[in-house]
Amino acid sequence: MVPSCALITVALASAVGSARLSDAAVAPAVSTPFRARAPRASVLLAARGGAADAPAGTGALPLFEAKMRGAGQSEAAVRAFGAQYAKLLRGESGLIREADIEPVATLPHLSDISADGAADGGGGGGAAGAGADAGAALLGQTVVLKLNGGLGTGMGLLGPKSLLKVREAAGADVRADGGGGGDGGAAGGICFLDLIVRQLGALSAGVAGDGGRASGAGPGAAPRPPRFLLLNSGATAVATREYLSVSHGMREGGGWHELMQSMAPKVDAATLEPATAPAGTSAIVAQQLEWYPPGHGDLYSAMAAVPLAASATSGRGEGGADGGGGHGGNGGHGGHGGNGGNGGNGGDGGVGGGGGSGGGEAGVSALDALIADGYRYMFVSNADNLGATLDVTILAHFAVTGSAFMMEVCERTESDKKGGHLAQPRSKGGDGGGSSGEGGEGSEGGHDGGGGCDGGLLLRESAQCSEEDEASFQNIRKHRYFNTNNLWLHLPSLQAELRARGGLLPLPLILNPKTLDPRDKKSGAVLQLETAMGAAISAFGPAARALCVPRSRFSPVKTCADLLALRSDCYVLLGNGAITISPDRVPAGAPPPVIELDGRYKLVDAFETLVPHGAPSLLACERLSVKGAVAFDAGVVFRGRVEVVNRAVETRRLRAGVYEDTTVEL
Repeated sequence: MVPSCALITVALASAVGSARLSDAAVAPAVSTPFRARAPRASVLLAARGGAADAPAGTGALPLFEAKMRGAGQSEAAVRAFGAQYAKLLRGESGLIREADIEPVATLPHLSDISADGAADGGGGGGAAGAGADAGAALLGQTVVLKLNGGLGTGMGLLGPKSLLKVREAAGADVRADGGGGGDGGAAGGICFLDLIVRQLGALSAGVAGDGGRASGAGPGAAPRPPRFLLLNSGATAVATREYLSVSHGMREGGGWHELMQSMAPKVDAATLEPATAPAGTSAIVAQQLEWYPPGHGDLYSAMAAVPLAASATSGRGEGGADGGGGHGGNGGHGGHGGNGGNGGNGGDGGVGGGGGSGGGEAGVSALDALIADGYRYMFVSNADNLGATLDVTILAHFAVTGSAFMMEVCERTESDKKGGHLAQPRSKGGDGGGSSGEGGEGSEGGHDGGGGCDGGLLLRESAQCSEEDEASFQNIRKHRYFNTNNLWLHLPSLQAELRARGGLLPLPLILNPKTLDPRDKKSGAVLQLETAMGAAISAFGPAARALCVPRSRFSPVKTCADLLALRSDCYVLLGNGAITISPDRVPAGAPPPVIELDGRYKLVDAFETLVPHGAPSLLACERLSVKGAVAFDAGVVFRGRVEVVNRAVETRRLRAGVYEDTTVEL
């Protein structure tokens, strides 16, 4: 059966091993010894004869390595797990103190970036052209990668979250903006994956339409669109391949390429050995219980270790690209900014393991293969963030700055105060030369994102904040920016960094305490050692930067409340596959409405009973609250601040009409 966007949804059941890429917390660059958040490991280490913050040897690492190799995990994945396990033995918790960081005061904003990518209209010296062509000329050197490992179990889905219906089939709300690409004709409506394909189709159509100039191809060369990659998990790969093949005629290795997320063994919190399922557990269930996805920081290991599926190459081969501007020849921390013309040879030989591919693995890693094929830039984002389109102005800006890594951030609002924020390490021995961002927007080398702390940036999530620092953590005026998880990477720089560090980026540990069976809180306590890809901002030091972008580039769907807003007339679907706030929104420029749904609508199947005739009008709605069992009739319009309450047990209908600044008792 072909998977449909109208997936049959169920409550959390047996999807124990689901790959929740976008749920992983973001780790900081500085950690402190264990505190009350993880007492088991701390006490155990002390009982073994060593202080909680002292090295404790290799522990049970050989057991973990044997288990991972026996399950066919890559050597890069084995080494990555070993690095995090060593931190566990040393007593690292990932906590970061307010006293150890400084706020990021200012950052360049997308609105300040000119069409050629330069900040404040200043020349970057390395742009591939002027005006709108600057970023478009780099498309043929760019990879678009979507994180697609999640099942969406938190919303009650059985299949990949990217196949969840987010809009009705293309209709009157589609605005012609020059975009191409089809929907794929999904019977249940349009899903995330349909829109991603349409977005890439629009870019490809633009490349073909200008004879290849927008791909960076030389005279006579075939035009080349961006390369499309999906980071899948074992839980999403089969359904994703089938859907793209049947609905869009895109086979893996042809119109798109797959990287596979690794799996890691859970750690028994009492022994720090591999956790094991109870005796008598079937092999399939045991695999679900004993393994977990280690977070989207696994992207870097996947890039370094997993052979890329065979595909038709562009014919340019290694060194064929011009480097896209301000990147130095080797792509490392040195050489940024002045030697853009030599950037085409970045990586000093785009093939070979170089520390990225481990053990006896055969073939060329994805990273090396992409560089050898002339790709220099990669844009990474969550599949469920429909605002995360490839913006050619941002691409040009990234190329102009000569940065190795760039994170898109948004300004925090009151609704974001419990989420993570961007920060920088506190200066040592003085103010380090100014407040954050001061040398940034027009700095000669393009390394702006830090100012007072040697250009370094880091992330702090709620899991890395101690209770005594919670007030500062939630102070959105002090810590102004949060990570959208839209990231830009210069591939030769990533390659050089991995080689210099033995194939591993130093990603901070995210210690996630769980139970062996998530459905059984009395099952044994385990630890999951996770990483997040955004934490790499600290690994690249001054070569990393951040760019403040409008909220429209951050439109994730994490809850059914998000889904309700997205399906409503508050958003419009553009012809190029992008979804954006309606230009008719009232008041003009207002953010999406704040929506609070009754807990019974947490799962998608129950949510559909709330909107049997489609979403109500939210074009002029500021806040909507729904309490109790309710079903909206067709023609319901909400304006201002509205609360709908049903105190009865049975479901009651809200009839068609306009409801403005009112509380409706059914």
